[in-house]
Amino acid sequence: MADLARIYVHLVGARIRSQLEYRLSAAFQLVGTALLTALDFAAIAAIFANVDQLGDWSIREVALLYALATISFALTDLVVGHLDLLPQMIREGTLDGILVRPLPSLFQLVAPTSPSVGWGRRCRVSAS
Repeated sequence: MADLARIYVHLVGARIRSQLEYRLSAAFQLVGTALLTALDFAAIAAIFANVDQLGDWSIREVALLYALATISFALTDLVVGHLDLLPQMIREGTLDGILVRPLPSLFQLVAPTSPSVGWGRRCRVSAS
């Protein structure tokens, strides 16, 4: 188990280094995601500019719910982000390459083996 943790940490480091090779792209992605998150919340604020409450929900309660949902999705994507690719891998036949490797299949599916396009979504927490 300790070996898998060490491999996972190594893969995360490699993924971060590969993302930072294109610093401007990474910066644009982070800024763009932060702006989209702010735009999402601006839409919520615009609704509450016209009404005091939606049902029994105040703007503070909705903002808290939005922040918790954003954080939850970002953390889930960070931990098991590639798991949603499983059906596609089965259709394309690329799952076979994972099944013949000497590591647990689930570990390989959730390990960060390719450059991430979701780092901005993970950093939405700072914008929420």
